Amino acid sequence: MSTGKAINASGTITAGGTSQQALAGDGSRHFLEIHNPSLKADGVTAETEALRFNFGAACTALNSYTLAPGATAAYSIENGLCPIDAVHVLAATTGHVFVIKWA
Repeated sequence: MSTGKAINASGTITAGGTSQQALAGDGSRHFLEIHNPSLKADGVTAETEALRFNFGAACTALNSYTLAPGATAAYSIENGLCPIDAVHVLAATTGHVFVIKWA
């Protein structure tokens, strides 16, 4: 089993409706977690917007995965798959928070 400290690559959408690279590719990655928080950046208001993500290419409606508010996607070598490609994210609203942790 791999061990190590998770690196935080969390952030916010810089331009609503436009895919952005949130994390560069890394061949040594063995754990990746992408989370769409259930609260907006103010920590009080409920998030109602989905977060899309994709590996290796910009997100579109046809090639990306969708996370509902509060949902998480987790990948690890120990479970058989951990994408090493760049991670791209997309949400409709500028300032939408996303959480990415990796090791």
